[in-house]
Amino acid sequence: MPLLAGSFLEENRVRLGLANLRLTEDAEVALKAWHWPGNVRELEHTLSRAALRAFGDRMRQDDATESSQQRTALYITRTHLDLPTDSANESDAEDADLPVAANQTVWMALREATDNFQRRYIYRALASHGDNWAATARALETDSGNLHRLGKRLGLK
Repeated sequence: MPLLAGSFLEENRVRLGLANLRLTEDAEVALKAWHWPGNVRELEHTLSRAALRAFGDRMRQDDATESSQQRTALYITRTHLDLPTDSANESDAEDADLPVAANQTVWMALREATDNFQRRYIYRALASHGDNWAATARALETDSGNLHRLGKRLGLK
């Protein structure tokens, strides 16, 4: 998998016009630990989205010129990958996404927050039903076809 990830990082580096695009150590560990239920395109799309998130973070943080952005390395972190977690403290991780105070001014987009919640919820339901989509759909009281489509949209398939 490291060779595939390197190839996809190189494609994104060229596409974004960067001199260097790298994974942080924690991102690399997360990629290796993830069970990758889909095919190689899932890895490709995950890295493409992560590269865009990292690039967007840099654009928001810096008002640097384009040439200085090209000279410095851009690092993709574990949070940029946005992979579901399967730790015992997952409910704590869910709460970390929520604002600390009611008067907080920085909020995640509702669609993004909803997608994150649905991704984690379905992932846990799948895990408790042995990755059986039909059994999971019955437990969640939803149509199996709708669950499959939602799983695809959320990157779970």
